[in-house]
This record gives sequence, structure tokens and C-alpha cells, in this order.
Amino acid sequence: MLLKNKLITLLTGIGLITSALASEAPVDYQQYMQQAQAIYAKMSQQQKVGQMLLPAYKLLANGVEQPHGKPAMYLCQQLFSNGNSPTQEQVDTQCGFNQIQTYDIGAVLQDGGPFFDAPTLSNWRRLNHYADIAHATNMLDPVLLKGSDVIHGNNHVQGAVIFPHNMGLGATHNPELLRKLGQLAGEDTLASGFNWAYSPTVAVAQHIHWGRSYESYSINPEQVKDYAYEYISGLQDAKNGYITGPLGSVKHFIGDGATQYGYDEGNDVTDLTPHEFWMENGLGYEGAINAGIGNMMLSYTAINGQRMHMGNDTPGWDFVSQIMHQGVTGSDKTYHFDGFTVTDYNGTTRASYFYNQTHPDHPLTSLASILAKGVNAGTDMFMLGLGDAHNPFDPKSKPYYTSVKDASDALNQAINEGFITPERLQQAITHILAVKLAIKAQQPIDYKALQAKERNVALTAAEQSLVLLKNANNTLPLPTENIHHVLVVTNGKNDADDIGLQNGGWTINWQGQEGNQYFEGADKVSSGSETLADALKARLGDTAITYLNNSNVTDYKNIINAHHYDAVIVLLAEFPYAEYMGDIATPEHPDAWYEKGVADPDAQKHENLYAPKVQKANLDLILNPNLRKAILILKDQDTKIITVVYSGRPVNVTQSLHDSQTVIAAFLPGSLGGTAIVNAIFGDYHFCHGDCSNNTSPNRLSFPWADKAEGWDYQPAGFGLAN
Repeated sequence: MLLKNKLITLLTGIGLITSALASEAPVDYQQYMQQAQAIYAKMSQQQKVGQMLLPAYKLLANGVEQPHGKPAMYLCQQLFSNGNSPTQEQVDTQCGFNQIQTYDIGAVLQDGGPFFDAPTLSNWRRLNHYADIAHATNMLDPVLLKGSDVIHGNNHVQGAVIFPHNMGLGATHNPELLRKLGQLAGEDTLASGFNWAYSPTVAVAQHIHWGRSYESYSINPEQVKDYAYEYISGLQDAKNGYITGPLGSVKHFIGDGATQYGYDEGNDVTDLTPHEFWMENGLGYEGAINAGIGNMMLSYTAINGQRMHMGNDTPGWDFVSQIMHQGVTGSDKTYHFDGFTVTDYNGTTRASYFYNQTHPDHPLTSLASILAKGVNAGTDMFMLGLGDAHNPFDPKSKPYYTSVKDASDALNQAINEGFITPERLQQAITHILAVKLAIKAQQPIDYKALQAKERNVALTAAEQSLVLLKNANNTLPLPTENIHHVLVVTNGKNDADDIGLQNGGWTINWQGQEGNQYFEGADKVSSGSETLADALKARLGDTAITYLNNSNVTDYKNIINAHHYDAVIVLLAEFPYAEYMGDIATPEHPDAWYEKGVADPDAQKHENLYAPKVQKANLDLILNPNLRKAILILKDQDTKIITVVYSGRPVNVTQSLHDSQTVIAAFLPGSLGGTAIVNAIFGDYHFCHGDCSNNTSPNRLSFPWADKAEGWDYQPAGFGLAN
């Protein structure tokens, strides 16, 4: 049976795969436990260890000796350049896939950045197919898990359809839409050869200085619970006790949105009871478990100083152990998790640094002791990046490991020396195997047809995610027939024609990127990418649009006098960012993670090339002073001023609310965002379907909006700041 499933996987691995509408019945992983235990009993210790290791493709390739002066992964990347078709032997030796066999690896992942210069669907499919073949010699392992971040669509694939980020999806108030997006994202994930989607994030962002705020659906835990259920039901697409979509990964367990000062990977300082804390931060996991989620990713964060990856010895606060054993008392019942846990990227080694700061008399001094501490705290599988430093704030400090061999040897040592009990080892591996046994082989489909569906749903999602913060005197919609010339005002030269700003972070690259790279030519067509400038040109024609930005701002008086402008569209945009590189520190409490990311004097080594070296200190999003002078002159002439805001969180737009008749919060609307915004401006799409008083209608805030730069004094969630 295992061999048959393996062969089916291999035969379909190079093809395209599909799933149908999700059923309401989630997967019961306990039904696979007896079979998993039988497999476990036949495994060698190395095969057991291999199940617990999740190396990045880059770590595998990093173990290959490169030509002098060439960067890691050079040989592997060359194999896939210019449409080459390498042999399995070449991939095994030059991409390090022979380590999948040597260390009996049961799972691999693609980490934040692109593995290829051209991260095309074809390249991902081929890479994953070669990994499947390398894994096929392990006859006991049901399937090789191949994981990838699926934050807002299949976002590591060049030319993929990119959906709005979660905060915008929260504004749609449309759970049915979330199920469709989950299903489509799942099919796209499978089509690229991955069968494990690191999604969804169910954090409740409670401080909008947090750089991951856009990954949060809502301030309302009940809405997050509903969305988690629907999205996972679509993504995993359970049928007849099987996962027919990719395996999902609900994250990050628990409290990542509640950290002090909103710092990513920070500390939840709380005086709540464990149940009160769960009710604020845990309901998304209830929805995920109800939908049959198979994997849970642990959080980098700490609760009152104790890191999730290291466990928590304060009574009532060890949520990882509770959810796996006696269960957590939730909003309506006791919740048990029957899938398996995985660390975040280098999560256990990173957590050991903080552990050693609080336990200087009993430090974790070896990789074996660190991994054992993680296993005993509830970790089933370890996500391994390109090694991790003893001091995570100092990348030049000694690494804990630099290869798969280092991690494998350390875990074997932990078992041999009794750091991990046989009972805990068996529990971890049988849970991994039970989930794997629930994954069913897929059938090929037409990828072009899939993308056509994705574009339609992505446009709907982008339209319903827009929120009117202001629409004085019913300025919108604009009558197209009366609009003959429009002035587009942006701080950056090409902001209105920048798909990178529109998509935000976690788009191809970990930090995203400015510009239209990866979404040009055929990739522009397949992804449906249409910037605000594209959509305006399609609506009004090229000659009807004039641009005013930092490249010609000194000539602003001549530009505003050159035409009679029927409307002005101002675009304000945050630069793309992800995780701590989007954090906003308070002056009293600088953010160590952010400072780490910009500390290197060589700009090419910054973790985010778009972030300023001096960290932003508030949530203001304002125009260049000379650009604002132009806006105020036009406003005095009774010109219609419409401001559109691209941001990963509620930001302070007090200036724009004063200067503009209309302000639209577009959040990060994805590749169809430009089309959605222009449809809304000109009335092809009607906000809230005409009834914005209904709490369940789309185009309503799911988070309060900041009305001060500090971000703590809020207007309530709902239909904008003013009708």
C-alpha cells in the first residue's frame, strides 16, 4: 500500500494537481494511528530522526562544495537555469538531495526568499519532483512533505495570482470567500509541487506597531475563528477521511499578536488568566481544529518571559503540552490537537538564547540539549534554516549547526543519552506519520484554468477589502464621462505603477520587493497584475493622466496649472516589509530585532533594502511637503481629491483626512488591486453593496483605525472614520 501510494505520488509529482470543493467532515488523524505505530515499529533510529528534521532546500544545497568564489547554491541554481533538464544524479549531488536518502529526511521546505533567479512554476515543480524521487528509496515513509509559505496565494511563484493580505480579507466579512481563497491557494500550492502550505496565520494583532499586523484577519477573535475554519476547510479539502489538498499549518501558536510594544518575536507581558489569554488569542486555533488542521507551527514569542519553543513551567500556561494532551478549555468545549507540531524557522535554537538569559545556572550548552528541550516541550519536527547563531542578534557569533548532519547527529545524541524518552519520541513520530497517511495523491488539472478562477476571486476579494475612511459629499463614485484629466500624486516616482507596493511583503521574496519584477510580460497576464496606473490608463487613456511625484515636484506649480484636473488621486504607500522589519519601535523602547536587520554597514546585506536605517517612530503616512502644497492649491480650486492608502495596518492619515474629500484604505490588495480600486472609484463596484450599516457587509474595518501617530487612540471598527 505504501509503495503504491509512493509510485502514484511520483507519477503525478511532475504534473498538475487539483481538488474539489471541501466537505464539512474534517480528517480524524486518530484513525491512522494504528498504521502509524506499525510503521514506527519497523523504523531504524535514523529513520525516526529523519522524520523530525525539516531542512530548507538551501541547507541541503549549502552542504555541497561550490567552486571557489561562488555563493552557496550556485551549482544547484545553474542546473535549473535557461530551461535546463538536469539528471537525478546531478540534482542529488549539486543540490544536496542525496542527503534526503543519507539522513532519511521526511520533509523539506522552501524558506522565505526565492531558491531560483527565476522562481517559475516549472522550476518549483521540477525541484519538488526530484526531491520526491530522492525520497522514494525510503519505503516506510508514506510521503515526503514539501513545505512553502502560502501567505496570500502561492506567493513564492513568479507570475502567481496574489491575493489581498489577511487584514484586507478581514474587511470583506465574507467567510465563504475565505473558503474559496483557501481552496484556490491549495490547488496552486499543489500545482507547484508543494504539498504543505504554511498557512493560515490566526494571530489577533493587538498592537499595530507589529510588523506582521497585515497577517491578522481581525481584532475580533470570533471572526478569526470563523475565517480559520473556512480557509482551512478549503485549503486541505478533506474528503472521506483524506486530505486532498495540501496539508495546512496554523500559526503561530500562541500569542504572536499580543507582544509588548508589538515587537515581533517578543514577549507577551500579561496579567490575564490562561483562559482569558486564550479567549483573546486562541480562538483561531479552535476554528483550525474544528476544520481538521494537521499541523501547528509554534511561535517565536514568549509569555511572561517563557518562550513557546522551550515550554512553560508556570501552571496553566504550557499551552503546547495542554493542547496535545489534556486539552485546552476553549470558548465552547475542550480542544485537543491530534496533528503534529513544527517549530518556526530555527525556532528552538533561537529560543535557547533567551532561555539561557533567564537560566544562567542551567544553560543549554549543546545542540543535543537544545533539541531535547524542544521535544520535551512539545516539538515534533524541527525547521532548519541555514544554521543559527548562538546569539541571534549577532549573525557573526558561533553557529549551533551548519548542516543537516549536525542536526541529525545532535538528535541522535539526545536519544542515545536519554534526553528524550522513548514514549515522547514515539508520540512525536507517530503523529507525523498519521498525518502523512491522511494525505491523498492528486490528479492533474489545467493550470491556466485554475489561474483564471484565481483572478476572478482575487478581484472580488480586493474589491470587498477596500474601506471608505471618508467620502464627503458623496464624492465617489466619479462619473467616467465627466472625468477628462486626472492628476496622480505619489511620494515615489513610480508608486502608482508598482505591483510590489500593492502586494506587500511575502511576495516572491521574504521582504517582498518594490517594482514589477516577477510580474511582467506573460507573468503579468497570468497573475492578473494591474497597478493603479494600469487600471487608470485602461479606464481613461494615457493622455488623460498626469503624474506629480518626487521626480518633478520642484515644477509642481507649472504641472498643476497645465490642465484643468477633474480629480486628483493621491497614493500613499508603506514600503514592503515582513516580520520584524516592519516593526515600529517606541522611542523609549528600541526594537532589537529591527536594529539587527539594518545594522550591517553594507546595504546589500540589509534584511530589507527598502527600510530606512533610522527606524520610523510613528504610524504617520504623509505626503512630501511640496506635494502637499500642490494638493492644497487644487483643493482651494474645488478639485476632487481622492487618497488611496496602501498599508499593512491602520496608519495615521490625519493629514489626508483633512486634505481629501475621499480616503480609501486599500491595505495590501494583491495583484488585482489596481483594477479593484479603479472599479470602486468609478462605480463599477459599489462599496458594501450599497448598505454599509450592516455589520456583516463587506468593505468594513475589522480593526479599529488609528487616529493618532502613536496608534493607540482608535476610532471603532466598522464603516470607516466618517460616512
